Amino acid sequence: MHRFLCGRLMLFLIGVVGLLQLIHIILLNRLESRQRKNNHVPQPAYGQLPKYSPAGDQVEEELSAFAAFIERNWVLDTSGEYHISLLQPYERDSRSHLQDITLVTQCSQDHLPSLIRLAHQWKGPLSVAVFARSGHEWSTLLELAKLHLSEEFLKNYVTFSFVWPVSAAGGLPSKPASIPQQNASESNYNHIDAYPNNLLRNTARRAAVTDFVLVIDVDMVPSQGLREDFLHLATHNSWFQKNLTLDKTVFVIPAFEGNIIPQTKVELIRAVEAGNVRPFYAQLCWKCHAHTDYETWLHQPVHKKLAPTYDVLWKDPWEPFYISLNSVPFYDERFKQYGFNRISQVCELHVAGFKFTVLNKAFVVHNGFKTKDSFHPGKEDELELNRRLYRQFKTELKSKYSESSRRCY
Repeated sequence: MHRFLCGRLMLFLIGVVGLLQLIHIILLNRLESRQRKNNHVPQPAYGQLPKYSPAGDQVEEELSAFAAFIERNWVLDTSGEYHISLLQPYERDSRSHLQDITLVTQCSQDHLPSLIRLAHQWKGPLSVAVFARSGHEWSTLLELAKLHLSEEFLKNYVTFSFVWPVSAAGGLPSKPASIPQQNASESNYNHIDAYPNNLLRNTARRAAVTDFVLVIDVDMVPSQGLREDFLHLATHNSWFQKNLTLDKTVFVIPAFEGNIIPQTKVELIRAVEAGNVRPFYAQLCWKCHAHTDYETWLHQPVHKKLAPTYDVLWKDPWEPFYISLNSVPFYDERFKQYGFNRISQVCELHVAGFKFTVLNKAFVVHNGFKTKDSFHPGKEDELELNRRLYRQFKTELKSKYSESSRRCY
């Protein structure tokens, strides 16, 4: 009897120890989860550019390293007007590989802080072409060095390309005794140098090493989880296996503008209803994005999984943002400054036989509302110049795609 009771007691004690171990594991998991939550890098407030600070004496060392690399590794663009140098970050990890999607963008010196928000939101490979205006080469490099040192996310995720106009001396100008600070009040287009947006887009695309790309402007923010959702969709449909039927498909991302940043489609719908967000270019060029069919998209049931939802036949002057294979036609680099730079490339996709299919819950939001008084002087002259170039471009497409019955009407 005594031995039986001892055996029962031992079994009870073993059970108690096991239960305590289980409770200990549960508590450790909860603690680890809480720590991960507390260590999460906060998103910068929408409408406010993130701040970054110099990294002390390392800035000069980083600046010199950038400059030395550029001097050894630059080429001319096809027009002979610009230098191009690919600046591979010093630290890379396995997040950037072929079976992924790269967010492609471009900017000048004054928009570099926007990259912090993009990197934190995207959490994947970015390819950025940075344009340095004449006389601003060293100040742009300085800001780039500061940014690169102060933001680990950029070291892990971003590939930089550096582009600057050709000077009489060629190469990078001599370093000035003192480098002037950036002038944040200048826009991309309000400067003596023509802003080569399409050259920059192509440069950033060529530096991307993934199968898919999403080309957007630097002052836009993608919806939360867009990259992860699309990777799941692409993997599920074997799109990384070079599916031939995918070669002629691009996935449209509805674009909005506003003074807040919705993270999900549910939040976006509420923001639209409250008047804090509206379709992109609603005031300036409604037809440029109306063919996305915002009414249908906004009133669809909200699904957890990302999926293609409906096709749109291209009509002039639709210029959607989209995810595509990086093998789609490049942008025409003759277009500079304001007007027709993106629509010309979308027009070529249409003539080349591409299908436009809209994704059900992905979107991008532009930082702030676009208004008629928010543009630089000379916009109308640039628009007229590029309008004439666009007419010529459409005529050239007839020869380039002579077997296609599609036209850019």
